[in-house]
Amino acid sequence: MEEWHFGTAYELISDTVGDHPALICDGVTRTWKEYDDRSARLAGFLVGEGLSTESKVGLYLHNSNEYMEAHHAAMKLRGCPINVNYRYKSDELVYLLENSDAEAVFFQSCYAMRIWEIRERLPKVKLFVQIDDGTESLLKGAVDYERAIRTHQPL
Repeated sequence: MEEWHFGTAYELISDTVGDHPALICDGVTRTWKEYDDRSARLAGFLVGEGLSTESKVGLYLHNSNEYMEAHHAAMKLRGCPINVNYRYKSDELVYLLENSDAEAVFFQSCYAMRIWEIRERLPKVKLFVQIDDGTESLLKGAVDYERAIRTHQPL
């Protein structure tokens, strides 16, 4: 029997109804093909940064297209996406990310200062990925989300 994973299920949907809308948020619509391709590029990026099967990926994001793409990317590499409540303060974030063994954290620019405060307390995190929401500049040591998509091949 073939193994079933969320990543492959979404790929099947993309192959079936690829030109139909999959994500709609803040006036941006992504088709199933776009959603799957962007997620596959993020997954390729994550693998290139040393993440692998069973890696945990923190999602410190509001509900958005980027949240769904990063979630799907974690599933594509057969990792585990970890939802991070945007209301958490520094100690709660450290507790959750350390105890979940997160190796990567996707975060919105509006949380850059909080990430800056705690990054040294997260020795297991290899990678910080910042989604530009127009509030803060790219955090030193973080990777720009859209650049990661543009510069990597799909997994």
